[in-house]
Amino acid sequence: MFVMAVLSAVGGIQVATPAITEEMIVWISVVILIVLFMVQTFGTDKVGCSFAPILCIWFAFIAGIGLYNFIKFDPTVIKALHPKYIIDYFQRNKKDAWISLGGIILTITGCSFFPL
Repeated sequence: MFVMAVLSAVGGIQVATPAITEEMIVWISVVILIVLFMVQTFGTDKVGCSFAPILCIWFAFIAGIGLYNFIKFDPTVIKALHPKYIIDYFQRNKKDAWISLGGIILTITGCSFFPL
């Protein structure tokens, strides 16, 4: 599972740079995994402490970009958080609303969802 996550993350580079081949993606992933397993011997607390600032910066950038787009393009989208809309949605769609909510939760948590 961990290997697939690294391969997927590195595979995103190919979208930005089509010159990178599948073989290069595999080797980059192998190097990343080797480095991660080497630093794992220092303990998860040390690894976590080294990644915490990087993640904080990453989340700050995401929040900043989201706030910028919210202000620049359409601040009225905040109306979507009003509970009236979800109540109306569930009254209109009944069982299908619950199925779509399940799909949304599975998407947020990173699980696969294939409706029958």
